[in-house]
Amino acid sequence: MREQIENRDVNKKQQNSEEIEEEEEQKTSKSKKKSKKGKKQEEQEEDELEQINGGTEADHDERVRNLQKIMESFLDDSQIFRFYKGLTKNICQDLLNNLKSEQKQVRNVALDRVAVLSLIKFMCISYKFCRENISYLFQLIDPKSPFANELDNVIKTNILVGLGDLYRRYTNLLEPYLPLVYQTLQDKNNLVRKTSLMVITHLVLIDKLKVKAEVSNIATLIQDPHQPIQNQVKLFFYEINKKDVKQIYNFLPDIITNLSKPEVNDEIFTEFAKQVLTTVIKETPNEQMIEKMIQRFELTSTLKEWRNISTVLTLFQYNDKSIKRLLEKFEFFRQKLQDEKILENFQAIIKKTKLFGTKTPEIKALIEEFEAKVNNYKKETFDDYKYKKEKKPTKKDTKNKKQQQQKQRKSQQIEMVLESDDSDEYKSRPRRKSSQQMQQRIINQYSGQQQQNIKHSSRNQSRGRQVIIESESD
Repeated sequence: MREQIENRDVNKKQQNSEEIEEEEEQKTSKSKKKSKKGKKQEEQEEDELEQINGGTEADHDERVRNLQKIMESFLDDSQIFRFYKGLTKNICQDLLNNLKSEQKQVRNVALDRVAVLSLIKFMCISYKFCRENISYLFQLIDPKSPFANELDNVIKTNILVGLGDLYRRYTNLLEPYLPLVYQTLQDKNNLVRKTSLMVITHLVLIDKLKVKAEVSNIATLIQDPHQPIQNQVKLFFYEINKKDVKQIYNFLPDIITNLSKPEVNDEIFTEFAKQVLTTVIKETPNEQMIEKMIQRFELTSTLKEWRNISTVLTLFQYNDKSIKRLLEKFEFFRQKLQDEKILENFQAIIKKTKLFGTKTPEIKALIEEFEAKVNNYKKETFDDYKYKKEKKPTKKDTKNKKQQQQKQRKSQQIEMVLESDDSDEYKSRPRRKSSQQMQQRIINQYSGQQQQNIKHSSRNQSRGRQVIIESESD
């Protein structure tokens, strides 16, 4: 009976284990099916999102090309577009010829405005048409042309706005003509200057245009008689600083050099520093930029630029590290302190750090030392060994030290003097052998001299005894 019961239990356990295994297999198979379905669903969702967003980059590029082909075909195949394309081109060519000729005719200004706008729109559609006729637009807005002041200002502003759109579409085609756009910032008309600045600002902020040395042309407008243009200049630098702080610091050297030219008025840079740089430069100290500005004292050669550099240095906030930089590079600008304005700027830095800087004992000691150096710049030079960090010795330095030590030892051995009991001086010759042989030679010489002295003293003693014996015998 017991065996039967045990067999039943074993059979039940086997059945239960088999059922459990079957259930697990079913679960795994279901999970695999679900995972496959989930992957398919995810792929379908991604495809739908790509279709909504316009597909992948390759698909987007293909669509752009197809659209470009369609737009090109509009101007070539359609009779209406071909008619108006030729008409606008002829009107703009007639306008340009009339401006160049000495006997000018009275023209319909409204017709000229519409024709130029239509020409720009046709250029936006067709790359080929833009490449063939872009020279018309730049000839019209060229500020150095003899008819620059005769062209209607509304036409100029329309051309500048259209060039902004064309530059976004055909960047490589319009890039060689950009200097002419920057020259329009110096146009006599307020509306033209403002429109040109707005277009440049827009292209810079959308990362289509990289401004480098041309920033100085924008900075000169800070003293523009038209107040909206001044506000636009402030907005330009504020937006650039908001986008990337380092970009303004990279612009500063070019701005200083270009605004320090003799043909530029001195008040332009002072106004730019007060109205723009004070808001752009942060209150936190920037040791690297301070060091770059100090180094420009050596790289430049004009008094006007030295003054502008010193005015920029007054705008920074100073801590212990930045004051140490001033002390380290004191010789870079010590001679420039002879100018009263430069001296006043450095004294203003000292007052500013005393009033608004962190009042720690280290900064107080450093600023007092710097003040003493500035006040006594005529009398003393400055040694910056205190503030230079100790460099780790290189292999060359260690070799040089060892060679110097060996030379010192040789010189000491050569200058050794041996005095005998008879007050005779003996100087050793310069050795060519090793130091151990030289020492042994000196010891042998010294011991030989001692033996001679002993013999000499013994002879004297024997002579003295003979004299005493002879006296006693007498």
